[in-house]
Amino acid sequence: MVSLEKDKSTYWTSLKVGDLVQLKDEQTISDLMERGIEHITHGADFSIVRDRRIVSSDKKIKWLIFEITISDVYLYLVVKINLGSVDVKVCYIPDGFEDGNREDVMEHSDWLFDVPEDENVLLKDYNFVDNVIEDEGGGDEVVFDANPPVYGVCVEKGEEGSSKDFSTVIEYHSSNEDVDNPELFLLELNNITGSSEEDEFEDEDGDTIVNITETVDVNEDDSYIIFIQGCSIPLSQIEILR
Repeated sequence: MVSLEKDKSTYWTSLKVGDLVQLKDEQTISDLMERGIEHITHGADFSIVRDRRIVSSDKKIKWLIFEITISDVYLYLVVKINLGSVDVKVCYIPDGFEDGNREDVMEHSDWLFDVPEDENVLLKDYNFVDNVIEDEGGGDEVVFDANPPVYGVCVEKGEEGSSKDFSTVIEYHSSNEDVDNPELFLLELNNITGSSEEDEFEDEDGDTIVNITETVDVNEDDSYIIFIQGCSIPLSQIEILR
């Protein structure tokens, strides 16, 4: 039976680095067994080593992205909270992709960009592709179609405090029912810098008034791209070991 608590966002937002997550879904357990990891028949206990949280600009969607590990195997637990609805995915970095900045991705995975014909367009202005095509061999291809980009702010929480970045999220999905991992998740992070200016003036009564204007700048030249693939799992197949 699925615990009612798992249907609530607070069950997931309370997670932090160092907490243990037990995965019991067949795909994860089978993959770990093939890697030679033992004593996981009834569940594999992963430790959370990284915690990123994204809130969309309209405040309607929140993604919790936890990097988790067991025996040198690293996966991603992606919890999407959309207007109170909770969806949990287990993801991995697919073959053929190396995370990094735009130059790194262009060098190793240029298929992720819609490269313009105009050579004068700067790399920072390249759009991501509307669909990703995965070659299955033998002439078979799987197409993953993109949802519109969602923009927001990503906060990474760690032992030394937190950092904040502008975020772009694109979710891709394949409607092919034979695909084990039909979900792709792309995240681009850009550093945010803030500044403030003070302006003093006197009102009609001679009192000094101070106006503070705050500005936020997004560094489009400094980006970091994460691209992962996976599938949703039933809430009954995951436990948080408090």
